[in-house]
Amino acid sequence: MIARIAAAEPDRLARFLVRPNKLLARQNWAGTAYRARYSTKEAMQALFDKLPLDVFIVRMNPPAQSPLHATLLRDMVLAFPGRWRLVASFRSDASQSVYAAYEPVKLRAISSEELQKVLRDSLDDSRKE
Repeated sequence: MIARIAAAEPDRLARFLVRPNKLLARQNWAGTAYRARYSTKEAMQALFDKLPLDVFIVRMNPPAQSPLHATLLRDMVLAFPGRWRLVASFRSDASQSVYAAYEPVKLRAISSEELQKVLRDSLDDSRKE
């Protein structure tokens, strides 16, 4: 999905796209040794409250074998409806996947220094939840 969005964007620098499995989980190159960075929807919401996102896309019907972060992301947006505004929903033609695009209800602006600290802390593998 990220590749499709990037290919459709005429200005390559207009969007900053982040794969959820990079921000919300840790795994090796082969996709094994998976570890979710967050174990609750509340902890995940606390992260998203700090990030200056414009929109994110979430699979609303993750399969039973989905990684924890995929299920928590869906659960988070449903658990905090006052923090997220639905902007679009769509289905995959090739599968039964249902996706929704949400934009955050902005709580406050974040400085670039704060953003650097949030990302450094969030992506630090030694971080314990």
